[in-house]
Amino acid sequence: TEAVFVNDSVGASRTLQNLLKSYPSENILLLSPKDSFKRYNYLPPFNKNNLFFSFYLFYTIKNRLAPFINPLIEKLNLLWMEFQPLNYSTVIKNFKPDVILAVPLFKEGMVITRRMIAKNKIPAYVYLMDDWVTTNKASWFINDLQKTTGEVLRNSKWLMISPDLRDCFASFYQISNPECIVVHNPVDIKPYTKNEPLNGRTFRIAYAGSIWDMHKDALFLVAKAVKALEMDGHQIELVLYCQEKFYTADQSFWNQNATSWGGLISYESLNGVLKMSDLLLVTTAFSEKVSTLVKTSVLTKTTDYMNAGRPMLALGPPYSATNRFVREYKVGYVIDTENIETIKQELQNIMNSEEQNEALAYSSWLKLKEHFSEEVINKTLIDFINN
Repeated sequence: TEAVFVNDSVGASRTLQNLLKSYPSENILLLSPKDSFKRYNYLPPFNKNNLFFSFYLFYTIKNRLAPFINPLIEKLNLLWMEFQPLNYSTVIKNFKPDVILAVPLFKEGMVITRRMIAKNKIPAYVYLMDDWVTTNKASWFINDLQKTTGEVLRNSKWLMISPDLRDCFASFYQISNPECIVVHNPVDIKPYTKNEPLNGRTFRIAYAGSIWDMHKDALFLVAKAVKALEMDGHQIELVLYCQEKFYTADQSFWNQNATSWGGLISYESLNGVLKMSDLLLVTTAFSEKVSTLVKTSVLTKTTDYMNAGRPMLALGPPYSATNRFVREYKVGYVIDTENIETIKQELQNIMNSEEQNEALAYSSWLKLKEHFSEEVINKTLIDFINN
């Protein structure tokens, strides 16, 4: 995997840490990009047995020739992935692995995954968290991403972040009845605590995590609705807990729309910070450009939100896999329109429903314990591999 295992990991990296953090270090042999391992201080159990591959042969350039030269550099780098020496036979033989678990996040990782599965004749499991493949036309002289991924999926069992992603790949590659389980982000269950009554204080909406294109336009809609409510005299605010770069990229917009930056919160502190809010926001974008991602990926923050004991709001298009998850498990409110007035009215209704919010938050927390605790998810995964 290209995942990075540090304290503030997010997305796939965070899910893998939560999934394997209690696994014995001596039983994991990690193959990852050499540059990442040298740059970061990896956490246990990913720092004891390590092998590396080179992520780049050539670095891209940053000048006026970049649009012409960089596509060729990328092709050469991917060709290097096909042929760079992977002289791990002795190490792997001595390690005596029972399975391969591959979590490719980029094209380079998918090529290495295909090679490792082909070279090591042991059961392989591939964990994917969104569809970054089926609309990607990347090629490199002798192969391309879609063919490479097809070979990986036909020679492995699957772990997927959602049923939508499983069905997407099964349809695209015409693979009938793949052996697959859905694996969501597992969490360490925290005690449930009731929210404090509003009693005239400001109603706080929290958004935690990165702000990429697959989140942004929906997040902007909520900010505009919050500003409209504030203009009507309501005490309400939106707080973003994210890396500073995500906030400063659109700071003028946030400043104009009742939105502040709460800083980047460590994962260990996240639950406590979320408990200081009244509503937890997860957004998926309406833009057609990111629809493939939105249709297939259940955002990992949803289970972290369920663990906070505060109601969740999912806002995104009707086809959003995250919205569908929240609706099907009945673990939060769902809005699937871009209409600002509708969003504003729904937020006002939530503000006026403290008793219902508490009941929804508690029900969500109970479902988290039942379906998405570390113990439950880990048992599901181990049973799947053992069977």
